[in-house]
Amino acid sequence: MKKAFTLVEVLLATAILSVSLVALLTGAARCLSVMQQAKSYQTAQWTLGLGEVDHPLEATNDVKSLAVDEVRYPNGCAYSRTVEDDEDEDGLYLVRITVTWPDKGSVAREEVVRYVFQQKKK
Repeated sequence: MKKAFTLVEVLLATAILSVSLVALLTGAARCLSVMQQAKSYQTAQWTLGLGEVDHPLEATNDVKSLAVDEVRYPNGCAYSRTVEDDEDEDGLYLVRITVTWPDKGSVAREEVVRYVFQQKKK
């Protein structure tokens, strides 16, 4: 009498192996996605840091002079800063800092919003 696996046992082992492989591939895909997001975040922070070193927010009498036209860096990243008007005249100006970088054939973008206070002139 020969000892061998039955067809049911082989099918059950194949099903278990298939489910295990799907779970493993799903986990690997999620891991790669998280790594890509972390890389994008690091690139955005690096570009923001470069822009802040080159064009720091300094105390000035004219808040509008804090605006920076788009500055391109050799790696394809860009930094720009805009200052929005003080509509309610409370002395707070909205400063939008935008960084962009190349990402998989397209351009990724991140924006940081800050407020700058300038006391009213008497």
